[in-house]
Amino acid sequence: PGIFRDQIYKGKRTAEPIKEKNWMPFVWQDQLMLVHGVFPHRVFRANASGVAVQQFLTNSPELFEPFKNEDIHGGPPLAEIPAERSNLGQPYYLGIFHFFQTFGEGSMKVKVYHHYAYRVEAAPPFRICGVSKEIQLVTRKKQDNKKAADWTHQRIWKDTSQTAYISGLFLDSGIVHISYGSSDIDARLLSMSVADMEHLFADSPWNCSKSNVIDAGSGKPLSVALQQMVAEAGSSRSGAESSDDSSSATRAVTEASDAPEAAVGPTGGWGLVRKHHHKVHRRHHRDFRNVLRKLMGSSQ
Repeated sequence: PGIFRDQIYKGKRTAEPIKEKNWMPFVWQDQLMLVHGVFPHRVFRANASGVAVQQFLTNSPELFEPFKNEDIHGGPPLAEIPAERSNLGQPYYLGIFHFFQTFGEGSMKVKVYHHYAYRVEAAPPFRICGVSKEIQLVTRKKQDNKKAADWTHQRIWKDTSQTAYISGLFLDSGIVHISYGSSDIDARLLSMSVADMEHLFADSPWNCSKSNVIDAGSGKPLSVALQQMVAEAGSSRSGAESSDDSSSATRAVTEASDAPEAAVGPTGGWGLVRKHHHKVHRRHHRDFRNVLRKLMGSSQ
């Protein structure tokens, strides 16, 4: 979390272990973004060293009212749905969150996961604009008239017959693919069209106004000029000759602009991160110098 760690870990003891799971990465304008939490929806922009340097934070109490008593966790990386594939006529990011419930004790303990999709606007501050119905998954149901050996290959301390956990999400030619583990035994794939996925949002039509903006981008945002250079570099990739130069310029802008936070490192150590920073600096010095010349020239 970089400079935002005190906000997240406030009140925790120094030696207290912190679980960091279910971070959800996605790419926005050639920038690595990371969803740290769904409710509230906390999105970080990360630098080349993986350190958070900018934060977008929104809250959607009305959308998440049905889950107010649940401990919500993230899921697989977000998938970008382009405008031409969406019935909305505009792009957005598709994500999946989950929570679980447990029943019973000891060897009879059952853990049941519940998964829901959610839609995010395709630009900062990345407000959540809708939550789907529950995604229905297949599990192996334990039958009372059969022995355990008839329905499971495992001998573990809990009953996993009703456990289904989503681990993957991606879009391919208009088809949304969701990979998941079933009963801790089978690997399964749920595939549906974008239209079918959007049908799951019938009770939650697109409405970003239900999300409150808490932090619209504190930290270290890219300057307007640098954002423009990144966007232009990304749009020029279709040209074969300019592809390498544009992507190199994009990396140079991104990494050089993030250098001060990168030097601190995620754990406060200097050695390895500083070495990486110097390597990046040497590799892109010429590219970034050219970018600066262009920026200075355009501002005169």
